Amino acid sequence: MKVLSEKRSEDFLEEGGFEVVPRDFCITRFGLRRSLKKIGFPFVLKAVGRKIKTDERSLIKSDVRTYTQAIYDLKNLKKIKGVEGILVQKKFLGKEFFVSVKKDRNSRPFLSFSSLYPNEHNEKGISSKALPITRPKIKKIFSEAKLSKNVSGRERKSIEEVLTKVSGFVKKHKEISELEIKFLVNKKNYSIVYSRVILG
Repeated sequence: MKVLSEKRSEDFLEEGGFEVVPRDFCITRFGLRRSLKKIGFPFVLKAVGRKIKTDERSLIKSDVRTYTQAIYDLKNLKKIKGVEGILVQKKFLGKEFFVSVKKDRNSRPFLSFSSLYPNEHNEKGISSKALPITRPKIKKIFSEAKLSKNVSGRERKSIEEVLTKVSGFVKKHKEISELEIKFLVNKKNYSIVYSRVILG
């Protein structure tokens, strides 16, 4: 079994045709400067490493406003045990959703989908369906996940696109045993902001 780093996982998905947030990887302050020229403001700094064992919130600096602050945050993030480097990601605004795929004991892949915030009735739901994901299944997924009425038709189209692509991607890459994706959607498009892939 092989666990891909977040950077490699996101590269893998991007190669597969997914929209992934613009990002760059750095270790030093000189690398940070290069990354910021490529990514631009606003941005997020994220400590990454396959052996990190700490709360996710402490790994991310999402309100970085100046280069001086970025240098300071870079130094602190590098002190976290298990850090292999820092991802510099373009900040993407939108509604957050989570999708994962895991195989059961018979190696059948199942997709789970949820919203990362409750609907207007303070409800959150999780829907799980066997692959492949079809249009009728997507309707059931939206219902079971208790999507908010504030999720527009365009945003639902983006979610549908992600679910359909995940289904096809896992079918194509049978070596994937687990897949996790956090993505954001807005009225224009979607962007994957976190991913984790396990092969084997």
